Amino acid sequence: MDLGEVEEQLRSLGVSSGDVLYLRASLSKMRLQRAEIETVFLRAVLNVIGDTGTIIVPAFVQQYPRWKRRIPVSDSTTPSNAGALASLVLAQPGSVRSGHPTHSFAGYGAKAQQILSGHSGTEPCFGPMRHVVNLNGLMMVLGCTNDSPGFSTVHLAQYDLGLSRQHYLKFLYHVRFKDTQDRVSFFNPIESPGCSKQFGRFYGMYPGEKRGFVGQAEAISVRARHAYRLEKSILSEDPAFTLCKDPRCLSCAARGYNKSGMAKYFASKLVGTRGR
Repeated sequence: MDLGEVEEQLRSLGVSSGDVLYLRASLSKMRLQRAEIETVFLRAVLNVIGDTGTIIVPAFVQQYPRWKRRIPVSDSTTPSNAGALASLVLAQPGSVRSGHPTHSFAGYGAKAQQILSGHSGTEPCFGPMRHVVNLNGLMMVLGCTNDSPGFSTVHLAQYDLGLSRQHYLKFLYHVRFKDTQDRVSFFNPIESPGCSKQFGRFYGMYPGEKRGFVGQAEAISVRARHAYRLEKSILSEDPAFTLCKDPRCLSCAARGYNKSGMAKYFASKLVGTRGR
């Protein structure tokens, strides 16, 4: 694929000059050569959004069970476990990374600092999404529409409704974090966003939802403001709307508003043990 073709595919999905583009992607699904990921795909993104545009991506780090104390120290230079896209954005001169110890985000462009500054451990894990919503950025899921479905505004809506703070897994995981003053301490977030397997249930409901391809990877895009309003409205009426149907999913079971979740979880484990 050439640069111009990718640019046209991005435009057909709603990306425009000056946009704040929030992107989650499985880059391998595009079927581009490794070198083309930067020289073709990222270059196409930057060409389309232009000098006044911004790209924001997740740049999370690995968390560990809280009973493990001898774990690596993470800081602003720790590689992300959120995929190659985060590494690619962070490698750009002038890129920005938020300071949240577990759920950092990376950004590049005109509004990256505005969106990511202040995102520390006292803030919601998906706090930067509020800026993306307020700026009515374009959110895109690329190459993982089914494998890792949905948009990160769902996590923000869950936080704002008090749902992710009822997730008991927040007590089970932590990181060992070094701050900007080289102080090392253990940290666990104020919430646990958790399982997103059913976020795709919102597909088809979003106003202005667009579908297409970039390379050979399927993509879905929506405007953040419309998406957040829809998601928050539905979740306020039905908090269980995004719970997955797998009784073995501890993330969905260990939520205060999923009253039968833990009973079903342990029952599934008991059945699995007897079947051995």
